Amino acid sequence: MHMLIRKLATACQLPIDHWVILIKSWFIMLYVRLRMDLTPFRSWKHWLINQPAEMIKPLNNGEKSRIITYRRMITLASRYHLINANCLPKSLTLKWMLEKDNIHCELKLGLNLDSKDFHGHAWLQRNEIVLNDNHDVALRYPVKQELNQKPLSN
Repeated sequence: MHMLIRKLATACQLPIDHWVILIKSWFIMLYVRLRMDLTPFRSWKHWLINQPAEMIKPLNNGEKSRIITYRRMITLASRYHLINANCLPKSLTLKWMLEKDNIHCELKLGLNLDSKDFHGHAWLQRNEIVLNDNHDVALRYPVKQELNQKPLSN
């Protein structure tokens, strides 16, 4: 019960614009996940293709602040979601929201082939700055493949 009261107190302290972002990200994430689960890959694979964009210009303080707020609200939305929102829907949701604000970034897909299994991961990057994960994520998931490349083989 104490945990619930603490969470409600934290929620009440959120500014109204954060609530709007939280609700918006919740619905975008639902749309992304349902589309991924219920439609053929060919109907949403264009989301994975990075559009060429001029990303040399560093982020200004306002853009950094929006990224931090969006990332925080997406994390909250995914915590209290109906669906399992793993790294790909969360990254696609953040990319969607950033692109609407004219903040361009790249979706990165990596693989970790260390054991019998392989683990995939998705994150966003602008220039060499990781936007929604630890800065060393590319070292942990080093095998990358572009969608227009031939498949990886042994």
